[in-house]
Amino acid sequence: QVTQELNKLQKKQNEVIANNKRWGQSNDAISRSLNYIKNRMAFMLSVGATTNFVKQIIEIRGQYEMLERSIQILADSAQKGSEIFNQLNQMALNSPFTTIELGEAARQMSAYGVGTVDVVEITRSLADISSAVGQPIERLTYALGQVQTYGYLTALQARTFMRAGVPLVKELAKSYSDLEGRVVTTAEVFDRMKKKQLSYNDVMRVVNEQTDEGGRFFEY
Repeated sequence: QVTQELNKLQKKQNEVIANNKRWGQSNDAISRSLNYIKNRMAFMLSVGATTNFVKQIIEIRGQYEMLERSIQILADSAQKGSEIFNQLNQMALNSPFTTIELGEAARQMSAYGVGTVDVVEITRSLADISSAVGQPIERLTYALGQVQTYGYLTALQARTFMRAGVPLVKELAKSYSDLEGRVVTTAEVFDRMKKKQLSYNDVMRVVNEQTDEGGRFFEY
């Protein structure tokens, strides 16, 4: 009887060993499958990420080329347009704005009538002011472009500057005070504004005073 029981126990033990072996083989198969899936997913993700990255590069390059051609057309010269674009590209290296953002601002100012001689420096001034006050560059570009188009500063454009954090009226009063040798109040500035006496050149004088060396927005 003891021998029979030992034989039964041995049989059970063999069955357990066999089952453990099968379970181990199953676990190995599952592990291999999981590793295959993991590696496949990693490969697909890397391929997808690379593909998206390449697509983004192509799209950005396309935007660069279109913007450069647009500036060339507005400048009436492929060479001059490329020079402007290259200057903007260098400017972007030390600016919080990208080449595309700066190029778009320059393109808009050119479309508003700013000459090729001044467009880079005006774009630089707009970038410095926008960076300092934390406003999108296109907002100030639009406001200044409107002044260029009309030829004079309106109350609407003045409010746009002030809402963006640029005290344009106050600075105009200070500039006029220096030019005229007397105190010119902001009320007088608004009065001149109503009479359309604040020219684009007056506005640009203040912009340049604020962005040139010593100005509050210089190389901000």
